[in-house]
Amino acid sequence: MLLTKSYKKGVFITMSLTTMVLAFFLWNDYQGLKNYLGYTVDKGRSAIFAEEYINQKIALNLIKSFSISEYKNKKADSSVLSICNRMESINDIYGLNLTGHKYPKLAGTLQTKNSSCEDWARDIKYLAKFNSQEEAISQEYSFSNYHWKVQDSIRYYIDFENQYIYINKLVDSSRYAFNNWLRYNGKFIDVDSNARSIKIDDEALRSLHDGQSVTSHIYDDGYTGDKIISMITPLFFGGNLKGIIVTDVSINELAKAFYTFDRPFLWKYLTLSVIDRNSSEEINFNQPDKQLFGILNYDKDITLYYTVHLKLDVQYFILNNLFLFILYIFITYSICKYLKYQISKNEILSLENITDSMTGLYNRKILTQTLDARLKSLTEKNTPVTIIALDCDKLKVINDTLGHHMGDKAITLLGDAIQTSIRKSDYGIRLGGDEFCIILIDCDVERAFITIDLIKQKLKVIDTDAIVNFSYGCYQMKSGDTLSDAQIIADELLYKHKKTKG
Repeated sequence: MLLTKSYKKGVFITMSLTTMVLAFFLWNDYQGLKNYLGYTVDKGRSAIFAEEYINQKIALNLIKSFSISEYKNKKADSSVLSICNRMESINDIYGLNLTGHKYPKLAGTLQTKNSSCEDWARDIKYLAKFNSQEEAISQEYSFSNYHWKVQDSIRYYIDFENQYIYINKLVDSSRYAFNNWLRYNGKFIDVDSNARSIKIDDEALRSLHDGQSVTSHIYDDGYTGDKIISMITPLFFGGNLKGIIVTDVSINELAKAFYTFDRPFLWKYLTLSVIDRNSSEEINFNQPDKQLFGILNYDKDITLYYTVHLKLDVQYFILNNLFLFILYIFITYSICKYLKYQISKNEILSLENITDSMTGLYNRKILTQTLDARLKSLTEKNTPVTIIALDCDKLKVINDTLGHHMGDKAITLLGDAIQTSIRKSDYGIRLGGDEFCIILIDCDVERAFITIDLIKQKLKVIDTDAIVNFSYGCYQMKSGDTLSDAQIIADELLYKHKKTKG
């Protein structure tokens, strides 16, 4: 069944409106996801800043400890001598807790190539608070994912004045020594040369000497074997750079700082990477198993060197809005179906209004100005239009002799014969009583007589009582004729034909 113009127009309007509503909700969700990715980046960025904050607090506490008069006294007291008695050595490395937790007051490992224990033993009681300071600060600092971060970070203090390194974790020095920081030259460690081993560039070194905290580029850590970045905070004493606090942050651990627990499904379709703008090295934190294409890209600089890049695959956007798509299809389909029902209902009502109930042909109401204008337009375009006027012969005699039911049957049979003999483009009309009118489109007078013959042949088949005969008049419309004019002429020809039959 072909859709009417009204239905097509209704479908177009319906789909336009529902699509606009869908687009509005999708755009809102898109903007919300964009803001959420920004929140994800800020979350990871905050964790990095928190690590820098801890470095700075520890450095400040150490400076306060080193500044007291007791530390300035170069004489070795009994506690220093006691520590020196417990000094360990392996190969050319000296220190404490080199192969196990043999010095309980110190939680981590101290390594040095300076065999003069008195130089560094005085720092032990301050370093003993190193780990407890980390924990105290982490409890004060309010980040939702922060506690695990502090526990997993490797943090160490390098003292340039006394040439040692203290690591906040126990390190088996027989397997690994921090030789990149233990280049003892008899006086001071060369901070500029040693710092380059953890990918600190000239600009960062200058900032470090100026008292600023700096961040390294991404590099392969010799101790853990992981890709890491280091955050360095300087510690000045007496106007000189005494040491630095270094925190090594594993790239894998850093990825956890970005992770958001409230949307675990999103991470199945999210690509998260950090790009080192200096080296152009890119580290992937999170990668979907299957990707179609990115619908949302988000980039943000989180440090002087690093840019976080996030790309959300279209699969998440579709799945996240699947209910919305289903609702859109259901509502659009339902409205269109209801629209079709209403239009069909109106068409049926309209058809019933212009349909003759006895014959199923059109009734007089079809003869409108619209139809008149259409027929005029066809004749002006030289398309032949022929009007046939018919009526049933001796209907009164049939009613009087055979009864009105047979008269009604005669009208019905003639109507059926007309209906089955004309084309769908033609109009079969019962004007009233036994009067009929046929409007043949694209048909001249000669072909109109063929239609009349078809009606006669049909009656021979269906009129088993042989009660129906009819008279007719045929007129082909001319340019300028109205439908009313054509009907009058056709009626006149009908009466002439009826007179010839006596």
